[in-house]
Amino acid sequence: MPKLVIMYDIVDNRTRTKLFKLLKRYGEPVQLSVFEAIISEGQFAEMRDEVARLIGGDEGEVRYYEICQMCNRGIITLGQARTTILAAVYIA
Repeated sequence: MPKLVIMYDIVDNRTRTKLFKLLKRYGEPVQLSVFEAIISEGQFAEMRDEVARLIGGDEGEVRYYEICQMCNRGIITLGQARTTILAAVYIA
Protein backbone atom coordinates (compact mmCIF):
# COMPACT_ATOMS: atom_id res chain seq x y z
CA MET A 1 0.00 0.00 0.00
CA PRO A 2 1.52 3.31 -1.01
CA LYS A 3 1.56 6.39 1.16
CA LEU A 4 -0.98 9.07 0.37
CA VAL A 5 -0.40 12.75 0.96
CA ILE A 6 -3.68 14.64 1.32
CA MET A 7 -3.70 18.44 1.19
CA TYR A 8 -6.63 20.75 1.49
CA ASP A 9 -7.56 24.41 1.27
CA ILE A 10 -10.97 25.01 2.84
CA VAL A 11 -12.13 28.54 3.66
CA ASP A 12 -15.11 27.71 5.90
CA ASN A 13 -13.93 26.96 9.47
CA ARG A 14 -16.75 24.52 10.22
CA THR A 15 -16.17 22.51 7.03
CA ARG A 16 -12.40 22.55 7.60
CA THR A 17 -12.87 21.18 11.14
CA LYS A 18 -15.17 18.43 9.89
CA LEU A 19 -12.69 17.55 7.15
CA PHE A 20 -9.84 17.39 9.67
CA LYS A 21 -11.83 14.96 11.82
CA LEU A 22 -12.75 12.87 8.78
CA LEU A 23 -9.15 12.63 7.58
CA LYS A 24 -7.94 11.84 11.11
CA ARG A 25 -9.89 8.57 10.85
CA TYR A 26 -7.71 7.56 7.88
CA GLY A 27 -4.30 9.07 8.55
CA GLU A 28 -2.15 11.45 10.54
CA PRO A 29 -1.76 15.22 10.25
CA VAL A 30 1.84 16.15 9.42
CA GLN A 31 1.37 19.89 8.84
CA LEU A 32 -1.49 22.35 8.84
CA SER A 33 -3.89 21.13 6.14
CA VAL A 34 -1.64 18.17 5.22
CA PHE A 35 -2.20 14.52 6.12
CA GLU A 36 -0.36 11.30 5.35
CA ALA A 37 -2.13 7.96 5.23
CA ILE A 38 -1.37 4.37 4.33
CA ILE A 39 -4.70 2.75 3.44
CA SER A 40 -6.12 0.23 1.01
CA GLU A 41 -7.64 1.16 -2.37
CA GLY A 42 -11.11 0.46 -0.94
CA GLN A 43 -10.51 2.75 2.01
CA PHE A 44 -9.12 5.41 -0.31
CA ALA A 45 -12.29 5.27 -2.43
CA GLU A 46 -14.43 5.44 0.71
CA MET A 47 -12.48 8.42 2.02
CA ARG A 48 -12.72 10.26 -1.32
CA ASP A 49 -16.50 9.72 -1.38
CA GLU A 50 -16.85 11.05 2.17
CA VAL A 51 -14.70 14.07 1.38
CA ALA A 52 -16.65 14.81 -1.80
CA ARG A 53 -19.95 14.71 0.12
CA LEU A 54 -18.55 16.98 2.81
CA ILE A 55 -17.02 19.70 0.66
CA GLY A 56 -19.50 19.64 -2.21
CA GLY A 57 -18.54 21.43 -5.39
CA ASP A 58 -17.70 24.90 -4.14
CA GLU A 59 -16.30 24.52 -0.61
CA GLY A 60 -12.62 24.41 -1.47
CA GLU A 61 -10.01 22.04 -2.75
CA VAL A 62 -8.62 18.68 -1.66
CA ARG A 63 -5.64 17.07 -3.41
CA TYR A 64 -4.41 13.50 -3.14
CA TYR A 65 -0.88 12.45 -4.04
CA GLU A 66 0.22 8.83 -4.07
CA ILE A 67 3.84 8.38 -2.97
CA CYS A 68 5.53 5.13 -4.04
CA GLN A 69 8.04 3.41 -1.74
CA MET A 70 10.98 4.56 -3.84
CA CYS A 71 9.79 8.18 -3.74
CA ASN A 72 8.98 7.92 -0.01
CA ARG A 73 12.68 7.27 0.67
CA GLY A 74 13.46 10.57 -1.03
CA ILE A 75 11.29 12.70 1.25
CA ILE A 76 13.36 15.28 3.12
CA THR A 77 11.91 17.17 6.07
CA LEU A 78 13.34 20.07 8.05
CA GLY A 79 12.36 21.51 11.41
CA GLN A 80 9.93 19.73 13.69
CA ALA A 81 8.90 17.27 11.03
CA ARG A 82 6.31 14.60 11.65
CA THR A 83 6.06 11.60 9.39
CA THR A 84 3.72 8.70 9.01
CA ILE A 85 4.75 5.46 10.67
CA LEU A 86 3.17 2.47 8.97
CA ALA A 87 1.93 0.79 12.16
CA ALA A 88 0.45 4.03 13.51
CA VAL A 89 -1.93 4.66 10.63
CA TYR A 90 -2.49 1.32 8.92
CA ILE A 91 -6.21 0.62 8.79
CA ALA A 92 -7.15 -3.00 8.24
